[in-house]
Amino acid sequence: MGQHGIEADWASAEMARLVATDWSHVFSAPPSSPTGLNTYATRDLQPNKWPIADGVVALEYPTSQRGYSLALEYKRAEEGIHGLLTAMGQALAYLDKGPYDAATIVVPATYPTHEQPGAFLVSTLERNAPRAPIGVATYHMPDPTHVSPFFGRLRIEKRVSIPEKRVDASGVVRRTQTQWAHLREGSTTRDNIRRFLEEAVIFANSKAPYEVTIPESIRLAAERMRPDLSAEQYLSSTRDDSPLAEIWRRTWFKWFVPGDALIPWRRIGSDYVPNVVESKLLRDDGRGSQLWFVGRSDSIKNVLAKQLNEEQLSEEESLAKFVENVANRAHSIREDLDSGLFHMRLIGPNAVPTAIGKLFLERVQADQSVASSGVRDLFAAILMSAGGLGSFLHYFSKLQESMQSAAHESPSEVLIRIEDAMANKLHVLRKVSTRGGIARKPFQAELALLRQYDLVARDDRGGFVEVNAARVTAIQELADRLEAGVV
Repeated sequence: MGQHGIEADWASAEMARLVATDWSHVFSAPPSSPTGLNTYATRDLQPNKWPIADGVVALEYPTSQRGYSLALEYKRAEEGIHGLLTAMGQALAYLDKGPYDAATIVVPATYPTHEQPGAFLVSTLERNAPRAPIGVATYHMPDPTHVSPFFGRLRIEKRVSIPEKRVDASGVVRRTQTQWAHLREGSTTRDNIRRFLEEAVIFANSKAPYEVTIPESIRLAAERMRPDLSAEQYLSSTRDDSPLAEIWRRTWFKWFVPGDALIPWRRIGSDYVPNVVESKLLRDDGRGSQLWFVGRSDSIKNVLAKQLNEEQLSEEESLAKFVENVANRAHSIREDLDSGLFHMRLIGPNAVPTAIGKLFLERVQADQSVASSGVRDLFAAILMSAGGLGSFLHYFSKLQESMQSAAHESPSEVLIRIEDAMANKLHVLRKVSTRGGIARKPFQAELALLRQYDLVARDDRGGFVEVNAARVTAIQELADRLEAGVV
């Protein structure tokens, strides 16, 4: 998913803008309450189920998650006119997979060997699948100097008619609120992903359950908190024995919180001290192991030791707080990894690593390190292509070019302006309210990861960043080779 993926993102964004401007650009009849729809381009709604749509336009009502979803199938001229035939099959497959209400095929306005591909698709669909909710759009080559490269370059050849019977979207993976993958700077690390993929391979070859060792005091505290669950289920935030749940349990207990890492504090004389036990996961910079639940003044182990020393709570109360924190962190980290792995195409249906996932593991094994330059570059290419950060960086850099950072604006204010433009002008993200906890800055994870892989650097203009053009070009070329299968 190199240049093809980026262009598909751009096309989805322009399709979302057209719908937001006037639904009749894309739909032949209005949605059931066409006013108040929040429209944005996002990711495939079921990334754990094949086939994967090239793009998605979501239409949601502000007061609920219910709305409509439009899958997009994008073809480049380089794919040839054979792509016209596969596009129709893929559009039908997206509707069959669900939970899409409709699909649209987007193809070049002309091919060297076909002057009217749009008319061909329209006539073929109207004759052979007249009731299928499939639209057709043609395009002229995108302009990468524009913040929305397909602005004014998409022509709707066949509008979509949404069926009256709505698609059942129950049981769908949580919808990503951005056009790019769900990523987190603390969770989306190379070793976290390496270990999850390794455990997926082990589980695929042997279904034998992993024997978990939990300290007895922690096991009892977990069972007191949730007597309806086993301690293993509660502490790993799993509720079943599905392949993904089993793989996550193995990863969590084996690599994140091995052995005594689940003991929150120890007593030295009359004092309580945080129990410092490293995880078995390496830092991305190669400088030692990751620390979880300890090491900072606001880490749960440090907080509990301080509260015990100040007699603010009992040992039993501290254990209850600790297991609750572990369960919550397991939930958030698992959600980050699950979503990221599927969106980056590293793991596929039935929790089996994809070809790209296997290639990543092979490179780590060959280099015997997750910190080598080869592994680092490969992961950067995956982030930029399948992860969608290439599209994000395009939007971000073009928006900042069009904005002048006023002297009175703080970096956070500048980022808020860019976020607002992405939500309300480009329609590539859906702004949601904060669900408690510490509010995150706009694009905190995206910019942190781009800086980590030397794709951008801070400059002296408040919230703006400087794009490392040479590095971005090199990584994009690697992403194109990855897509072509020649890495």
